[in-house]
Amino acid sequence: MKPRFLLHSLMLLTVVALLTACTKDGFKIENGKVYYTYWTFSFGPQSHELPGADPETFKSVNDWLGHDAHHVYFKYRLAEGADPATLEAKKYPMFCDKNDYYIEGAPLHVADMKHFEVLHHDDMHIWSKDSRYAYFDSVRIEVDNIKQFKVVQWHYATDGVRVYAFGKLLPESDPATFEEIGNCYYKDKTHVWFLEHLIEGADPASFQLIGHGYAKDKNRIYYDEKVVEDADYATFAIDQYGDPRDKNGRFHGENRWVDKPAPADNAPEPEPEPQP
Repeated sequence: MKPRFLLHSLMLLTVVALLTACTKDGFKIENGKVYYTYWTFSFGPQSHELPGADPETFKSVNDWLGHDAHHVYFKYRLAEGADPATLEAKKYPMFCDKNDYYIEGAPLHVADMKHFEVLHHDDMHIWSKDSRYAYFDSVRIEVDNIKQFKVVQWHYATDGVRVYAFGKLLPESDPATFEEIGNCYYKDKTHVWFLEHLIEGADPASFQLIGHGYAKDKNRIYYDEKVVEDADYATFAIDQYGDPRDKNGRFHGENRWVDKPAPADNAPEPEPEPQP
């Protein structure tokens, strides 16, 4: 690394550090109003007034959760119905009160608080359950066998009867033979899915990734859950520039790329629009 480039990089990092230090995420009271302040790399320091917050009774629980005598706030969002008297912060961005759990201020509507448990919690998603329902982030899921419900990977779970990906039921899925292919593709012994979408007619035994969102089985080329109808199967591939193409040209998604013709140099000037 060249010394000048290194110096510029260190200067940039110093500026960013100073700016973020000057605008620490959290709540502040100013001129009789409550604000949530934070810093973004794109827009710099930001500040939002909390709707309906009472500055005289407002308290910060941490740098993302606060309350006054009657309201609870996740950052600058009002958590509708949350009880400030029994508020308890969990791992970001989850909190609870005596009646419910909340994620980013959205209520889970937990059916059985006594038996509620978090099954998986990372920077991406939260899986949880009680004695009646499973939950993916703030979405409630009805499952066939809640007692056997468990998280297999961060993005999918099973109750021993069916598989659920990103909180959605994979129709006709078989947990015993279910496996992840990659790039949000899944399969079992008889079916293939993209996310929660069943790919009709796909052959799981020969299904494999091509790259850049494309996959294939022994019969067809796919983009996400769609069939690439116009593809030449024998010559379809990702070229050295990362473009999907076959012997007849490039593709964009499931459709063939159509180049727009360049305007002719001697094209006539367009007629002026008539004035009203």
